[in-house]
Amino acid sequence: MNKDLRHNYIVNLIDGSFYGMAIGFFSFTTVLPLFVASLTDSAFLIGLVPALHTTGWLLPQLLSVSAIHKQTKYKNLLLQATLHERLPVLFMGLLAFMYPVLGRSTTLVLVFIILVWQSIGGGIAANPWQSMIAKIIPNDMRATFLGIQSSGANLLGSISAILAGVLIERFHDINLKGFGISFILSAAAMGISYFFLALTREEPHTPTRSTASKRDLIHASFSILKNDRRFFWFIVSRTISQFGMMSFAFLIVFGVKHLDMSEATAGVMTSIILITQMVSGVVMGRLADKFNRKLVMALGLIATVLSSFVAWLAVDTSWMYPVFILMGFGNGIFWTIGVAMTMDFASGPELPLYIGTANTFTTPGAVLAPLLGGWLADSFGYQATFLASWICGLFALIFLISFVKIPMKRIS
Repeated sequence: MNKDLRHNYIVNLIDGSFYGMAIGFFSFTTVLPLFVASLTDSAFLIGLVPALHTTGWLLPQLLSVSAIHKQTKYKNLLLQATLHERLPVLFMGLLAFMYPVLGRSTTLVLVFIILVWQSIGGGIAANPWQSMIAKIIPNDMRATFLGIQSSGANLLGSISAILAGVLIERFHDINLKGFGISFILSAAAMGISYFFLALTREEPHTPTRSTASKRDLIHASFSILKNDRRFFWFIVSRTISQFGMMSFAFLIVFGVKHLDMSEATAGVMTSIILITQMVSGVVMGRLADKFNRKLVMALGLIATVLSSFVAWLAVDTSWMYPVFILMGFGNGIFWTIGVAMTMDFASGPELPLYIGTANTFTTPGAVLAPLLGGWLADSFGYQATFLASWICGLFALIFLISFVKIPMKRIS
């Protein structure tokens, strides 16, 4: 490992670890749904939280390709864009403290405005970040790196998640002060993460200088989907998988509202998710690099299916421990190995377009899945959401095994 590679490996691991700490305080699957549930009883609006996050992260990635092609260093665009996923966290904390003045309705509206800003900021930063990682980390180390980075993120995130749960329960009777403190701490961790991200060493490259319009980029994406059938079926599989994970947004709220789970226990559950993702990230990332990324993805879907099935059967809080262990295992694999698999389909100047296409074209599933889950929960109860998620997860698993083929590359 040369000097710059070692340096980039370390600073990006630290960046990812502190980003994970920030997410533990600002979790889109536990803390934020609980925050919104403190302002409304609507499961549809609760489901809108992860829908906005995932949509904002996925949708802009294709639209940023032209800007990425003009860069001599991906890092420059990344550092500008990522401010818009970090600053909103600070504003969310200030909003929580202002709740007694603003009132329930105004606070709820502003929550979703800030979430849209934060999510779109994350989406704009996502493609240059993935392009930079693909540039500075060799392919035969990539899934391992992403797994270790994810593990560092989940280790610190598991600690911050427990602390978030304690804060929320400790200040339960003082408006939303516990959430406010948690979000401010998240913003501080985001700042440390940003500092180490800025230390990345990236050699300049010759920009593509693409003058393609957004219409041209969309046309190019459709051409890729038409001509690269393996990539097309990969995207279809990822889209179906979103429906297999639609129960994730509702598990904590279900536990708190229907199984008498305390907010502190909810923090422990978040920690369980992150610890599971930490362990699975290292082990499964290495297995994916050494053997078969598709097989590892299938294992993640099996865990997702079992998580929804056990949640459907749950009658008390004790049932939720295996639910969240399986959820962490499945969710960690879906995102970590999914990113690595996307990078297998292209390299060089083509890679940003493939990354943008893969993520933007899975947006419909990312939007509809949690909204469908919220509608089912409002109309028929949370068990209906868990059952539907279980069935969709089984279908996604069968589809992955039957149709998805990853390009043969030397990854070991």
